[in-house]
Amino acid sequence: MSENGSKIKILVAFHKPYKSLKNNILTPIHVGRDIAFEKSKDGVISKEDYDWLIENCIGDNTGDNISSLNRYFCEMTALYWAWKNYDKLGNPEYIGLMHYRTYFYLGNIPPVSNLIKNYLTQGRKNDISFLCDNYLFCEEIFNEVLKNYDGIILNTAEIDFEKFPYYFNPKNVRKIIDKNKYPDIYNLIDSYEQEHLISFKNMFIFKKEDFFEYCSFVFDVLFTLKDKLKNDIKNRELGFWAETLSHLYFLYLKTIKKEKLCNVTFFYPFEKNNSLKKKLKYLLYKTSNKILCKNGNIKLIKKTLKYKLNAK
Repeated sequence: MSENGSKIKILVAFHKPYKSLKNNILTPIHVGRDIAFEKSKDGVISKEDYDWLIENCIGDNTGDNISSLNRYFCEMTALYWAWKNYDKLGNPEYIGLMHYRTYFYLGNIPPVSNLIKNYLTQGRKNDISFLCDNYLFCEEIFNEVLKNYDGIILNTAEIDFEKFPYYFNPKNVRKIIDKNKYPDIYNLIDSYEQEHLISFKNMFIFKKEDFFEYCSFVFDVLFTLKDKLKNDIKNRELGFWAETLSHLYFLYLKTIKKEKLCNVTFFYPFEKNNSLKKKLKYLLYKTSNKILCKNGNIKLIKKTLKYKLNAK
């Protein structure tokens, strides 16, 4: 258990300032801190923005780390840091990852959905910090959820392998995974190909032992690939490859290890388009009325995946 008494830690990856949630579970982490002033997809960071990240986030550049490779690995530098410096998080029983804009929404799970309904009857219209600490990301909620599940992952989305970039295509995935070293996961590529489904964003909450096994597999494959690509490697490429590897590991947990994973959707708590209250009402409606695709998988709108489609 971590030093502040929480048995779960969720890293929230930041590469630039944004509204932040932080409590004994949520831990903002600045990814790519070692190369913060080098140009990224968002340009060059200002000293003011860097100071905000220093003040509000831990860094991925202490101890054993790959912070300097963030332009290739993206949010995976946060996971590598957690893997190699687990004691600095207080040795939690569970570890997870979210993004600075993208949070797990647990309101489709009965214990949480009931609490959300209660929240909506109160006068706190847009109090996201209150919602975070008392409903969505508090110890009691996760204790309830993890009584019945071994971990939490995002809902899958349908994927057209012919339209999406090469790092999602099964035939290319077969080329980067050692069949002899990881036979169970390699064989699951067939299922991945047949289902045309994937869980994006490298977001999950795992037990410590599963997290360490996941990291051993994913980073072994990614570093082997990096060595092969050498100077041909593209920015963000290994982060995209990791999404496919993550999904295969999720399949491995479910089919080989027979673990029960809770599939949830995500939401953007700080978007300005709608009030928090409207978002919660929509999400409750969507999940309670099962506006989902076949097998309970949310079909993501193509424009939300525009950056992947344009990454060819």
